[in-house]
Amino acid sequence: MLRIQTKRKPTLKLTNGMRTVKFALFLASLIFLALGLKLVIVGSILNVQFKEFLDFQGKTSISNGAFFIITFGLAVTLVSFFGCSGSLRESRCMILTFSTFLVITFFCEMILIFVGFAFKEKMFSMLQEEMVKSINSTQPGIMKTWTVIQREFECCGFDGPDDWQKRGTFMPASCCKNDLACPSEENPLYGSGCYESLAKWTSDNLSILGGILLVISVFQIFGTTFSCLLAKSIKQGYDIVD
Repeated sequence: MLRIQTKRKPTLKLTNGMRTVKFALFLASLIFLALGLKLVIVGSILNVQFKEFLDFQGKTSISNGAFFIITFGLAVTLVSFFGCSGSLRESRCMILTFSTFLVITFFCEMILIFVGFAFKEKMFSMLQEEMVKSINSTQPGIMKTWTVIQREFECCGFDGPDDWQKRGTFMPASCCKNDLACPSEENPLYGSGCYESLAKWTSDNLSILGGILLVISVFQIFGTTFSCLLAKSIKQGYDIVD
């Protein structure tokens, strides 16, 4: 009787060190997956809340930036799946895909950090110019943006309340400390301008963002290294069981 012999599925033998690397890679992938989902949620919230707001030029909706956050979050979530699934299934192809994504995002982050700090002063100069021009605008989107800024930063106008008085219009209610009809002795105006407050807030958050990106970049270097080590071990570790 003719007996048909079939090859058994290759099995992978990993050293204890590579098993540790495999677990670390899976954990890192889960962290990136959670980060991606969080970016999608944050971007969606920003898109809903700021859909009607315009930038100081009145050309672009502030919520447009939320689409970039959502897109990037979806990309992170998708590729993190390759890291999680690849480490569990010990799939060299998936692990290398995850590693490639880490390398690409690493260089993108380095570019963002460089551009952010290199053009920091230019950005503040443009912000100052646009705020001065926009204070005379009657577009609802721009007016709503000014309202939110004045409420959140407890400020009034570009340099102060005089900016609105020079404009020859009613003082915005958002300039009042109690957000009611003003000014009055019981409900005085915010005395400081919004540019300094907004510029300081932007500068502080850029520094924080830069620090976070640097920390993430360090983890990406380790993640890429672990991915390459595990992929190499998988390639060399298969033995055919006779």
